[in-house]
Amino acid sequence: MKLAPLQKAMAMVGIFLDTYNSVLPLFHADTLLRLVGECYARQPRQRDPVVWAAINVVFALASQQVPVGASSARSQYQTDQTTEYLSKAQSVISTVINTDRGAPRWKNSFPLEIPQSRNL
Repeated sequence: MKLAPLQKAMAMVGIFLDTYNSVLPLFHADTLLRLVGECYARQPRQRDPVVWAAINVVFALASQQVPVGASSARSQYQTDQTTEYLSKAQSVISTVINTDRGAPRWKNSFPLEIPQSRNL
């Protein structure tokens, strides 16, 4: 379960947190950053597939952001990157669903609390 290089990953996580997550909070920022750090600290074969898939979804959403000053159209490269990250996330769905994990290890990793809304 390979991931993008850490420097690129952190940039994409930052883009995600500043854009999508600020409008529709899917992840608690500190929790997401902790999960990314923990996932990168493990060897690819030791990574939790649920966390790995969630990180790839974050990468896919971040890939859709058009840089400021660029044309408003998404490039084919952005579309290809998004497709690649979503395909990776989808590749572990059957593993996640069919694995008897007992109480999910990631249960407390994704708090259901709704973050305080920011004054806009």
